[in-house]
Amino acid sequence: MNPSTKEKFEVTSKTVAIIGGILSAVALVWTLQSSTEQRASELRWKQANLAMELVDTLLSDPRAFDALRMIDWNSRSYQIGADEDALISVENARNALNILNNYNLSPSDIYVRESFDRLFYHMGRMERSLRSELILFEDVRSPLGYYTYILCQEYKTVLTAYMRQLGVDDAQKLLDRFQIEDCEAVEGALPIITGPVNNERLNEEIAEETGFDREVVGEVIAAFLENIKHQVAAGERVSFRGFGLFGRRDARTRKGINPDTGETIVVVGGRHPTFKFGRTIKSAVDKGTNDTLADITLQGNEDLIDSIAEETNLPKDEVQIITKTLLNNVIAHLIRGNDVALAEFGVFGVREREARSGRNPGRGAEIVSVVRKKLIFGAAEEFKEVVRVGDQ
Repeated sequence: MNPSTKEKFEVTSKTVAIIGGILSAVALVWTLQSSTEQRASELRWKQANLAMELVDTLLSDPRAFDALRMIDWNSRSYQIGADEDALISVENARNALNILNNYNLSPSDIYVRESFDRLFYHMGRMERSLRSELILFEDVRSPLGYYTYILCQEYKTVLTAYMRQLGVDDAQKLLDRFQIEDCEAVEGALPIITGPVNNERLNEEIAEETGFDREVVGEVIAAFLENIKHQVAAGERVSFRGFGLFGRRDARTRKGINPDTGETIVVVGGRHPTFKFGRTIKSAVDKGTNDTLADITLQGNEDLIDSIAEETNLPKDEVQIITKTLLNNVIAHLIRGNDVALAEFGVFGVREREARSGRNPGRGAEIVSVVRKKLIFGAAEEFKEVVRVGDQ
């Protein structure tokens, strides 16, 4: 091969190699791009498929699906028990979700709450999946948009307050994604009480619920509390089923030690008012619902009712209605986390016990106690003074 031919061959070989390299690079880029597009397509398919599964799971949950039907229908019949049907309207559902009605719920009210609880549970799952980008909002916007719009329109007076009480923050965040004005404006639909609930507010609530004049309600409540104080001072126990037991503790005079000086001192005994909450109230407040709370009754307190009726010159049945509503409303506020301060009587309150770590005494394993709510009652000085003096 002469030099000229050899040089041409080398140039051609280099050119072919360069073209081959370019083609390989192009093929590699195309392969990588195709692979990326395929992976993106597969990811998108998985997102859409998971969104569909979440929607299908919601629709296949009988209670959650009934909540959607309550949103969609003005009124229809639902099977709330094995052999029990109930006609539930939008107004019935709104009343059931009103957190001011946390006592004496009917079976249909409980069914409404349980249905919406399940709906909010599924909505919370969707929101968590959206935040982690497992699904896209556009895949759930269409099937849920119709229901969320009506929900925000028809239930705006009770929606946010109920969801706040239930603690379904994720479900609320999902609603916020739809940017429906009524859902955003509902924050102030029900007043959030700051500070303890006082006699004046309770008088207003009871007057509105019972239809009695506020002054009449105030007179009955004042007489009710005064009678309890004097019965306790006389050593009697005043019990209300579904609420609790008022009593008196008699402390004897005893010897003690002054913690500062170490000297022996005499601790003078005395009488102190006490109150013990019932188990059902403790459970209801701890869970934030009164589904298991027994209905308040005044059975066994006929003398108390007679005395109040005589003092206020009112029929006994009216006195019973007002006093029973008072006890119910105190419980409702405690469930909502509001302290109730009754003038010259005492304060009913709720406190959270912080979670504590410790060890199982049997196995030695480390355990963490759950956060629980504790009910407290602090008698006012006026109540203490009446009991302290007693029948002396």
